Amino acid sequence: MLKGTIEHKIVALHARKRQLADNLLEGAGAPGRLDAEALMKLLRLVMFLSDEGLKLLIT
Repeated sequence: MLKGTIEHKIVALHARKRQLADNLLEGAGAPGRLDAEALMKLLRLVMFLSDEGLKLLIT
């Protein structure tokens, strides 16, 4: 797979989403609360993925 192709971008987005899910599930046995730092990281990732998804649709 060539870097910069749509396929490469999709795989990279999936990898970031998978990492986020894994990180959230690590604490699945704990109460469902995020500290301020974890919440900010989640919000930044959501915003980044939204921007990347929009870029994929535009290009």
